[in-house]
Amino acid sequence: MQSFGLPNFIPSSANDLMNAETQRRIEDSIMQQNIDHTLQHAIEHVPESFARVVMLFIKCKVNGQEVKAFVDSGAESSVMSVKFAEKCNILRLADKRFRGVAKGVGTCAVVGRIHMAQLQIGNDFFPISLMVVEDDLVDMMLGLDMLKRHQCIIDLRQNCLVIGTTGVNAPFLMEHELPAGLMEMKRDLFEGSMQKSEAASSSSSATKLPDEEDIAKVMEFGFSREEAIKALKMRNNVKQAVAYLVAQNVNKHFPAK
Repeated sequence: MQSFGLPNFIPSSANDLMNAETQRRIEDSIMQQNIDHTLQHAIEHVPESFARVVMLFIKCKVNGQEVKAFVDSGAESSVMSVKFAEKCNILRLADKRFRGVAKGVGTCAVVGRIHMAQLQIGNDFFPISLMVVEDDLVDMMLGLDMLKRHQCIIDLRQNCLVIGTTGVNAPFLMEHELPAGLMEMKRDLFEGSMQKSEAASSSSSATKLPDEEDIAKVMEFGFSREEAIKALKMRNNVKQAVAYLVAQNVNKHFPAK
């Protein structure tokens, strides 16, 4: 059950609705209802925002080895995994003086820098510098250094990467073409998130009747038995149920804009 971080205090009378602590709970409940309101609008008007986003990958070659490279304009440098560098037989060229830690959404160890490698996109060849990292989630990532050097354009309308210096277009891969390991990780994260959401929803909509004592306490504030039961099922807590019902009545007179 979701917690709003409220203290274990139950108003003893309707007069307690005016004290600062109860007013804070009411404010929290109003804010949560406004969030739920925007969620409902988002589901109705922009349902695509709840779908998984297909990441941008292109097919290319490094030293003759085919690879599905992740295009990331938010990364400062282009990177390659140790595993793929070994496959390309260029790990021996990694300058270990450039060892360190790469930081972004997470962190990973940098084992060195390959100062020059041959990148092939379509029929064109490009020189590229690569940081070699231990993370093997993706074999290769094209960062901002390469994108700026070759005046690349991420064209989402045509769904391709345009190499400005040569004019070649590299189509972005469809979802089923993405690296298998990445797809499995995204699926696990997505399904795990959905399971948590469904568990929370199931918990909040439980059909078990609240305790009669709790129902009576909520009804002391002037609410009907049906309203008390509904609020207790949603909040599973007397103080939060009262705050919810008060906030609901406030919103009837002052709806969120």
